[in-house]
Amino acid sequence: MNPRIKELIDYAKSKFRLDNYYLKTHSFDRNVNIFNDTLYTLCMEWFPNHVLEQEDG
Repeated sequence: MNPRIKELIDYAKSKFRLDNYYLKTHSFDRNVNIFNDTLYTLCMEWFPNHVLEQEDG
């Protein structure tokens, strides 16, 4: 994993107190606004440590 991405994930884990959760997936989304600025969004999917598999509901 890229060190900068890991730093962002570690920051989110600390800020939102996700010590009892693990990161299942992460991805980036890229959008261009009306001012022609590129905006990136880091999407993360966190699960409690005791959940091993995602249940289909």
